[in-house]
Amino acid sequence: MGTGRRAIVAVAALALPLARVAPASAAPKDEGAVDVSAVDCSRAHSDKTSATGKVKTAGDPLIYRVGPDRRCNGINQVPNGTVIRYHCWTTGQRVGNWSTWTWGEVGTSKRYGWFSDAYLDDHGAPAGAKC
Repeated sequence: MGTGRRAIVAVAALALPLARVAPASAAPKDEGAVDVSAVDCSRAHSDKTSATGKVKTAGDPLIYRVGPDRRCNGINQVPNGTVIRYHCWTTGQRVGNWSTWTWGEVGTSKRYGWFSDAYLDDHGAPAGAKC
């Protein structure tokens, strides 16, 4: 009877080190993962200009977004050459050589969003129209 208890204790003692072999910190990390909760997608904007420009891509549609960062949700997409009515600009995530983004309306559609100035033919709202 005493031998059975020792065997159970010995098995339990062996199980404890196994539980510590793979701590949570040893789990593989997704190096490309981004904490989207740290991205500011709620920038203030206002109508400070009546200037317009056109989407200029290599031919692909452009996704406009809820915030001035490619990690912010896309609202919709517009084809190359679409007229955008500018409202104001702010700084955001760098795209190519540009770190400014323009809040604008797709034509006169009442559809609004943030457009990276890297993809606007004149690089977005004029300097005096900062949001």
